[in-house]
Amino acid sequence: MNKKIKVSDVSNLISTCKEQIKFLENSIRNKNKKYIEKNLINAATALKILSSNMNITDFDEKIKENVENWWALRTNKKIYETIKSKSIEELYRNIVDVYETEKTRKVLFEIEEKYLLPILPNLKNKNVLDVGCGTGRCANIFVKKGAGIIGIDTSREMIEIAKRKIKNAKFKIMDARKLDFPDNCFDFVFSSLMLSHLRDWKKSVKEIIRVAKKDGCIIISDIHGAVGGGKTRSMKFLGNEKVFSINQYPIFPSDILSVAKDKCQIIDIIEIRSSEFQNKMGYFNNETYYQPTLLIMKLIKR
Repeated sequence: MNKKIKVSDVSNLISTCKEQIKFLENSIRNKNKKYIEKNLINAATALKILSSNMNITDFDEKIKENVENWWALRTNKKIYETIKSKSIEELYRNIVDVYETEKTRKVLFEIEEKYLLPILPNLKNKNVLDVGCGTGRCANIFVKKGAGIIGIDTSREMIEIAKRKIKNAKFKIMDARKLDFPDNCFDFVFSSLMLSHLRDWKKSVKEIIRVAKKDGCIIISDIHGAVGGGKTRSMKFLGNEKVFSINQYPIFPSDILSVAKDKCQIIDIIEIRSSEFQNKMGYFNNETYYQPTLLIMKLIKR
């Protein structure tokens, strides 16, 4: 029979874990090799004792699994063949079959939706444009809230899946930098995880603002520019036992503000830390743990 857990014991052990991890951080920061190993062992020991006290079974096996998952995430290039995509269309053609089911993307989508849903405007009987709609993940949410949806994307394969999934919406192949719609025609314009694929993404932001109605709502969600240190980086996407890469261009709140400031009122800026992603994925990177990973901005067109 499991022993009864004492809250006071757990609190003391948690304090010990925090203390040992702080010692470890200091030794790493000071590059003191002698104490890094010592403090790492002490921190691991404290966590092991805590797990035992809380009756966590198969702790070592679970740690081993997490470590294997962590290394798989960090070393995809070694595990799988990495192929550099020549275009966005080629990238999504290669990953379309696993786009919504691959673990890292599923976690990213879950975190995004956690912050997106509470800030959505009333969509009942509203005209909505989903820019870079992909397979219709968010378009499906909007339809369920009573909106009339048009989704656009440059990937033919993604659009075909969206059409099969969502019957009461329209989907078109279209370049987000040149939207084939008149000015001021949508109550709500949305873009998720699309802009950072484009070197000239500011053209898309201008187009998004152009087609939104006066007093219409705009929400832009994308990878935060802090990822990659504000530089263009090679972003990897896991497909079927292959990794496909493409350039990702940095986007900061100030960049969007520079385009939208004269035409829009900023309602909300949400910067979501990497810690949420790492906690769900079961790995830890001290350098990026508190760094923003996702950026969501809500604007109203003046």
